[in-house]
Amino acid sequence: MKRTVYPVSFPLIALCTGAVYGKGAEVIAGIGCLLAIISMIRDGMPSQSRAATWVFTVFAGYFLFFAIHDSFFTGQPLASFKEMRVNLPILLSAIVCLHAAREAEWLDAVRIGKAATWATIIISLVSIPLYLYVKHHPGLPQVLNEVVDGGRFRFHARNALMFASQLTGLSFLSLLGHGQRSRFDRHLSEIACALGTLVVLVLAQARGATMTGLVMAMVAVWYIRPSIGSLRTKVALAVVAIMTAGFWFATGPGAGRAAIGRFTSMINQASETGAADASINQRVEMYSAGWRAFLEHPVSGYGYSQRFEAAVPYFPPGLNLHYTHLHNDYITHMVAAGIPGLLVFLAYLTLPLAILSLTKRRSRDLKYMAMTGTILMAGIAATTAILGHDVHSTYFSMFIILTLTVALGDERKGQAGAVSLP
Repeated sequence: MKRTVYPVSFPLIALCTGAVYGKGAEVIAGIGCLLAIISMIRDGMPSQSRAATWVFTVFAGYFLFFAIHDSFFTGQPLASFKEMRVNLPILLSAIVCLHAAREAEWLDAVRIGKAATWATIIISLVSIPLYLYVKHHPGLPQVLNEVVDGGRFRFHARNALMFASQLTGLSFLSLLGHGQRSRFDRHLSEIACALGTLVVLVLAQARGATMTGLVMAMVAVWYIRPSIGSLRTKVALAVVAIMTAGFWFATGPGAGRAAIGRFTSMINQASETGAADASINQRVEMYSAGWRAFLEHPVSGYGYSQRFEAAVPYFPPGLNLHYTHLHNDYITHMVAAGIPGLLVFLAYLTLPLAILSLTKRRSRDLKYMAMTGTILMAGIAATTAILGHDVHSTYFSMFIILTLTVALGDERKGQAGAVSLP
């Protein structure tokens, strides 16, 4: 049977480029889907594992649920289908996941980790001078000027939060395959992870992505601990400290102060002391309004097309906001389809852990990828939308596909080991 390594390679390419140009990553993911369809027509459908079957079911079921729900409860299926177009990458991923079994041996944890390492380093090293140049040279062409929005770096990933969430995931994905890589590669992956995290903190100034990254860092320490000694740990910490200081001086004190100011504002809001910035106040009001709207229709919801508008009547006087979601995917899905909508969303959110639980041979690489993927999605979903944005829908669906590929590779290795026994 003729084999190809192309279709499932495209999710990796999309994952590595989404932070730079989100729309381009969507096109790349679409090409991967088209190649998967062609390959399956030509070579036939590969046998599916339990994990792949569950991923396909959840991806396709997400669309099917809202089609049925909105037809039954709102009578506006066309409006929902129109709004659901931004989640088309999930449906494309459902097709690609059926092809993943053919490429599990080629696209392993080490290759994914190396690709993520170089992508993180290149993106980070380009971001720093580009950020400084744009900030100090007003009146540039729009294609350059729009990479910084309100003092926050975003490249062309739609906004700073999307850039930050994608670079955070990519940074920690750099460590994948850590114990199986050369010493040079391991050092490079550690530097990439630290550098990408600094870009998120100082240039993108994304609170949600940074706090999510702190939790992911705990898992990362567990993951790489067997392959580093105590001396190397101290050296690595020293390198991170030097990089932090150098980064601070390179980007100027203004960027650092702005990053600290955003976190201080969040603390003020939580403690009800001092002043909070407008984005925090808006989020609090949206969460409150969304919760009150949900309590009115906790089972049926209002329909996917009304996931933001249904909360507007509960906004305080004078608050005029125009978004497509409530900046919290849990509340957004509760408003859209009540408790059933939340459960469907949680099924998507926990796919990395589901893949882990449905895989018989669970390597340390798969455990790390499943845990970091779930933490990343759960954290980002608390402050914005991981679904309902075409850029984010592409990124997180591609992350899940790569997790599935690593799991299928583990199963292949387990089967090979079982066959080789006397």
